[in-house]
Order: sequence, then structure tokens, then C-alpha cells
Amino acid sequence: MAIGATVGFAKKLYARHRHGNEIAVILHDPPEVRTLASFRLADPTWTRDLLSSLAGALSPDIDSWVVEGDVVRARRPGTQHDIEVLRLVSRGEGLYTLELTRAWTGADLGEPTRSLLVRLHDALIRHAVVSDVGWHWRQDRALAVGHPLPVAPDLVAT
Repeated sequence: MAIGATVGFAKKLYARHRHGNEIAVILHDPPEVRTLASFRLADPTWTRDLLSSLAGALSPDIDSWVVEGDVVRARRPGTQHDIEVLRLVSRGEGLYTLELTRAWTGADLGEPTRSLLVRLHDALIRHAVVSDVGWHWRQDRALAVGHPLPVAPDLVAT
């Protein structure tokens, strides 16, 4: 009985350790990937149009999407529930941030996420009322270190 309790306790400790490591990964972007965009929006009445354009860039990863306020929610093919994908935040004086959520990507920021970030970047820079697009690590809430692309150039698939 004592052996079973010890094994159960060890499994519980291991699960907590693994879960703690996963949370650290979810809270931080690796150096080569940035999931937080900053940009200027010339006319704030265009936020819904901008989010709709960005939602269109989510394909083929989605079955359906909806804009709710300053959030894009989407459904993965074969699932029944919408998940928050993009979050738009006004920082004042025409400055906005757009975040690709980890609810959508999970901890893995592999090739599918990198490809999605490039599509979002392209949609942002092509939008009529968007300018000064920069990309930041998720943990850089002060927008201190900007990058021209969401993914390091050597990781962008051609």
C-alpha cells in the first residue's frame, strides 16, 4: 500500500512539474516568433472591418469565424466550440495592438502558427487604414523591442 501511495505521489509531482513548464511556454514567445503586433489605425471606426480582414487571413485553419467587439472567435474544422483567436486593444492616440491568442495556438508555435502569423502580417500591411506595423514578443507588453516581421526571416517558408 505504501508503494502505491508513493508512486501516486510521484506521478502527481511529475504532472505538476510538467504543467508548470507548459504554462511558462504559453506565457512567453520564443525569440524567433512574435505574436503581438502593434500598429497605427488612421480611423478607429474601421476596427470591425480590420478584424474581418484578419479573420479572412485565418483560413484554411478555421471552419467559421465571428467578430465580437474587439475579438475574433473561430471554430476549427470538426469542432463545435468557438475559440478566441485574435484580440485587438486600443492603446490611445491611434496606437493598437493585436494579439494571436494561445487559446488558439496552444504552446506549440511551429510551422502552422508561423504561417498564420505571416498571413496576418500580410493582411495588416495591406489594410487601407493601418500603418507602422511592428511585431513584439507576447511578454513585451511595453512594446519595447519591435521587429518588422512576426517570424525570424530564416524561418519563413517560401
